[in-house]
Amino acid sequence: MPILPAEPTLFPEILFAEERPLELADRSWWAIHTKPRQEKSLARY
Repeated sequence: MPILPAEPTLFPEILFAEERPLELADRSWWAIHTKPRQEKSLARY
């Protein structure tokens, strides 16, 4: 099996760098439940 290149650990890379209060953030968050050991295949999709 080929070794895959390293994947980013945060997306976007500035996810926790912003200083904006949560009330001003205009973002939606989603939570997804995956089967065991299938997180990477979901992230590649």
